[in-house]
Amino acid sequence: VGRGVARSGDWITPRVDGDPWFDKPPLTYWLTAAGHLAGLQDEWAARLPEALISAAFLVFFYRVLAREFSSQTALAATAILATSAGWLAYSFAALTDLPMSATLNAAMLIMLFNPRRAALAGMLLGLSVLSKGFVPLVLIAPLFLLGRGKRMVTLASAAIVAAPWFILCWLRNGSAF
Repeated sequence: VGRGVARSGDWITPRVDGDPWFDKPPLTYWLTAAGHLAGLQDEWAARLPEALISAAFLVFFYRVLAREFSSQTALAATAILATSAGWLAYSFAALTDLPMSATLNAAMLIMLFNPRRAALAGMLLGLSVLSKGFVPLVLIAPLFLLGRGKRMVTLASAAIVAAPWFILCWLRNGSAF
């Protein structure tokens, strides 16, 4: 699908063999398309963005935990996550799960430990929605119910990031979408 996005230039309607493909939101397709536009071969175009997101999240995860707890705790937790079978497998597969997990968990960490950055948490939540649909909203709901952070700023930022694609795709494809 990502190769089709890169070839057609249509970043709104994902397609497979010319037919609209609405199984998943577009973030993973966009990442793969960006890889193709950067000149990467098929496997690299699909997998390298996932690996880079994984590495970036692990650095972020370590830094947050080191600041909030200790560098020893952060190192242990990051090593456990980085070497877990699931994290490793999804870090090198062109699937929606790792971008959703990385962006959702980054948003949660910001909401928990740095609520002043609610807009950033919302942008990451919006990217998570663009990766996996509305699943991240359900998963983050307990933080909103507990009143953690600036809920309205977070939700507005998420909507600013995610809503344009959903609206444009619906306007272009109607009820099929």
